[in-house]
Amino acid sequence: MSTRVFLGVILLSLAPTLVAGPEPAEPGAVAPDDASTGGSEAPPEDCREQTRAVLSELDATRARVRDLEAELRSARTEQEACEQRAGESAQAAATLRAERDRLSNRLETLESQCATQRQGLAKARRELEAVRARLAESEERAARDESKIRGLETRLAELQAERARLEGELAARGRRIAALQRESAAERVGLRTRLAGVQRELGQALERIHVLESRLPPVSGGTASVEAARQRAAAAARAYLEAYRRARASAGERTPELARAQAALFHAQALLAGLEGARGVYTVTARDSLSQIAARTLGNGNRWIHIHAANRHVLEDPNHLTPGLVLVIP
Repeated sequence: MSTRVFLGVILLSLAPTLVAGPEPAEPGAVAPDDASTGGSEAPPEDCREQTRAVLSELDATRARVRDLEAELRSARTEQEACEQRAGESAQAAATLRAERDRLSNRLETLESQCATQRQGLAKARRELEAVRARLAESEERAARDESKIRGLETRLAELQAERARLEGELAARGRRIAALQRESAAERVGLRTRLAGVQRELGQALERIHVLESRLPPVSGGTASVEAARQRAAAAARAYLEAYRRARASAGERTPELARAQAALFHAQALLAGLEGARGVYTVTARDSLSQIAARTLGNGNRWIHIHAANRHVLEDPNHLTPGLVLVIP
């Protein structure tokens, strides 16, 4: 609007010059007749030049007005385009802010999930370490049991070999007796005497075989029972405690008698453990207690009651353990 006002002012300032004609004649004056009087005076040259200059300036001003109007229309079009782009930018900014808020919420959710997963992973690692520890303990117990089984198998093989040898001797002596009976009747008295001796030896051998069989579990071809094995273990424990007291009373040294008594107790308790399906046996050391032994062998010191219940036949006082005493570990 200011441009049009400016152009209007310019046109108004030029209007008098453009529309003004020749000045009116004074009253009573006679207009010169160009045709009749060829000597009348022409308009001044400077007026024509001024008129041409004004017309030229008017054309230039009109052209400038058209240019300014074109620029005004272009400016308005650009302003409308800018306003439209501003609206689109505001809408895009609102969309981006909403997307930012959504992504922020998603990020918080993911961070919470990651924290929960890290806690679960830490718990799983702790459980895995506990399982590995239990597995290592089980493997260690299995190795100990395997060693004890090999020892029992070796002992069984020795007993079976001894039994075969005794049976061979018995068969040989029986054949010899038969041969002696065929030799002469005069020697029957001597043979009867010798036969009696052989029969005694045979009885002793059979008794020994019976004793050996009674020390083996049924799965190994023996006749041992849990109650009989417990009684033998109790007797072996009493013998060991007596030998231990005598050794302490003499010089406090480990005597051959004490070693034999401990070996007998070990075999008796090992047989009982095998018959009862126990974990194995444990030899008491100095300053041991039932709770310490339970923690070391069963993984829980409060389970000493189970060890005490399985060894009532050898324990005189559960609060006092004799070093070297062999206990069944249930």
